[in-house]
Amino acid sequence: MKFRTTSLLFVMVFGMTIGSATLCWAKEVGYNYIIAYSYRDKVVYHSPIFTQNFKGKSYNEEEYVAETALQLKMEAAFQNYLEKKMQVNWADLTCSARVAFKTEDIAKKKMEKDIGDFRYKGFTLKQTPAFAYDD
Repeated sequence: MKFRTTSLLFVMVFGMTIGSATLCWAKEVGYNYIIAYSYRDKVVYHSPIFTQNFKGKSYNEEEYVAETALQLKMEAAFQNYLEKKMQVNWADLTCSARVAFKTEDIAKKKMEKDIGDFRYKGFTLKQTPAFAYDD
C-alpha cells in the first residue's frame, strides 16, 4: 500500500513537472524583417524575412506582441551589420524592425508594401541577403 501510494505520488509529480516545462517552452514563431532608410541619400536597406520566437500573446489576427527590447536588439544587430559588412554609416539611416507577424505570407505582404512605397518615392533598394539575426 505504501509503495503504491509513493509510486502514484511520484508519477503525479513527474507528470506535472513535464507538463509545466512543456508549457514554458511553448512559444510562437514570428516572422520579421528590418528596414533602414535615408531620405537624404534616397536609399533603403532591407533584410530578408527571418524567424524569432515570441510569447503567444496577440491582440489581432496578424501579429504577436513583441517586446520593445527585442526590437531594439534586432535593429542594433542590423545597424552593426550595415556598418561592418556594407560600410554604411548607420547614423545616417532610420532603422525600423517590423516584427512578430504570425505567418510568412503576412510578413511578405507587409514588406512588399513597405518596399513598394520606397520604390514609388524613387529610393534605391538594397537587400542584405547575408544578414542573419541570432538572439
